[in-house]
Amino acid sequence: MRKTRAVIKLIFLFLLFMSFYLKTFSQAETQVGDEKFSTFETQDFNTKNLEEELEKGEISQDPLKQALPPGEQGRRKALPPEEREKLLREIFNLPESLPETTRQKYSKENLLQAYPKKRKKPYEIIEKEIKLDLDPAEVPITLEQCLRCAIHKNYDIRINNAAKEQEKWAFRKSLTEFLPDVGYEYIQRRLDGEILVGGVVPIETSQTSIRTMFEVRWLVFDGFRRYFDAKIAKQLYDISKLRLKFTKDEILLFTTSQYYKLLQDKLNIIILLKNLEQTQEQLEITKDRFEAGVGTKFDVLRSETEVFNSKQNLIEAFQRLKESQVNLANTLGIAVETPLMPVENEPKEKRLVLGELDIKRFIDKAIENRPDLKIARINVKTARTERNRVISEYLPSFNFFAEKGWQGERGLDIPDSGRLRGFRIIGFEIRLIFERLGLRAYTNIRELNQNLKKFKFEAIKTQRDIIEFLLKSYYDTIAAKALIKATKKEVLSANESLRLSVVRLEAGVGIFTDVITAQLRATSSQIKHLSAIVDYNETQAQLLFDMGIIDIDTLLNGYKIGNKQSYP
Repeated sequence: MRKTRAVIKLIFLFLLFMSFYLKTFSQAETQVGDEKFSTFETQDFNTKNLEEELEKGEISQDPLKQALPPGEQGRRKALPPEEREKLLREIFNLPESLPETTRQKYSKENLLQAYPKKRKKPYEIIEKEIKLDLDPAEVPITLEQCLRCAIHKNYDIRINNAAKEQEKWAFRKSLTEFLPDVGYEYIQRRLDGEILVGGVVPIETSQTSIRTMFEVRWLVFDGFRRYFDAKIAKQLYDISKLRLKFTKDEILLFTTSQYYKLLQDKLNIIILLKNLEQTQEQLEITKDRFEAGVGTKFDVLRSETEVFNSKQNLIEAFQRLKESQVNLANTLGIAVETPLMPVENEPKEKRLVLGELDIKRFIDKAIENRPDLKIARINVKTARTERNRVISEYLPSFNFFAEKGWQGERGLDIPDSGRLRGFRIIGFEIRLIFERLGLRAYTNIRELNQNLKKFKFEAIKTQRDIIEFLLKSYYDTIAAKALIKATKKEVLSANESLRLSVVRLEAGVGIFTDVITAQLRATSSQIKHLSAIVDYNETQAQLLFDMGIIDIDTLLNGYKIGNKQSYP
């Protein structure tokens, strides 16, 4: 009994060993030319195997489907096994006399050579690592579409437009204060009981009194207070219109900046995708050199580190892209989760300020057109008007009134007492009141004088700040233009340096560290060049904003100053 158990255990161990050996052998790699491909499972080379490899991604195309005529490709799965084998032999020129194992191996190797294994793109790899609940369907957009959408749908613009309408009706309401009050009055009273005649003799009476009249009351003059109130309302209405204009200018600038930021993030991803592909290729080369005995394990680890670092940079770039999409969608006033995507696939510098670049002209344009400077100046006028209104309280008011009516009483023992008799009243009233002995208005005037002085200083500061930011934008534009040229040369130099470092490494005279350094510099130079172009475009838009001439037309076609063409 013990011997039988021992034999069974030996047989079981033998079968376990053979299954492990066959599994290891089936996963061995077969060298075909300069490429390495995983072997198929040790089964007959039939269509079932082929479809399994298609699902696994081992081969990129279906040779059986391509061998059939165009009109018959749909019946590939209905082919009998013999006809499929015949087609495969015809595709790879396999003789009938080859042994089964040799035919099987030879055909599979040729199949892999003709249709190599599909590799997942870095984009697909990174997308799996980013989990976002956004609509995968990207919405292509242009800068013009963004600008027009923002003008019509942005909520800051809508809020300021509603505020402008509110101030418009407040101004119209102040004008109605100059109109007279017109009214009508009707009074009817019934008296039943005793009354004293002459204050002595009581008599029983029952009478009805009626009074009806029209009246007009008009405050002709109130010391100019109504005039100043209407003037203040008009100035506030003008401020609301300028504030709406300034908000539109800001939204156009924000939209342009966010659009270019989104475009920069998109093109950065393209650069980083290419960098990831290059680092993956370098990793494959490094592994081959290590297996061939001409490389080191350290180089392999360094190469793997660069691949992982490239993936991290790409993940961060995708995250920045999503954030830029959210910011732009919110500014446009559309659904915040809309995945917007610029249609441009390459950076282009866009010059918007055309003609002679004269900083004095720029300053004059800004002082003439900036809405916020106009608002500051109107604030000074409004403060002066408020002070003058308080001064007008020392003047008298003149009020005119007129009444026309009818009255009468019924029930009295007087002939013809029930008939209504007409009457009219015309008069005027002059009043002069000094509240708190006039000291209240005096202290209020002194307070408003300081308020006026404050707004004057704010207007001066606003103008100085505008000039400061205008000069900064002017010099930023010149620097950004020069930076584009410098970074372009750096890109050309870095790409050539990368190419030479790879050639030296393959020739055995270079080191892998030089390749990594050159790769980093090439990627960094491309990102810097892209950033320089985006910064230049943004500074051009900022320059238009600082001069107060930004609108959809100037952002798309530029603004010409003077006749002489001069470029920074």
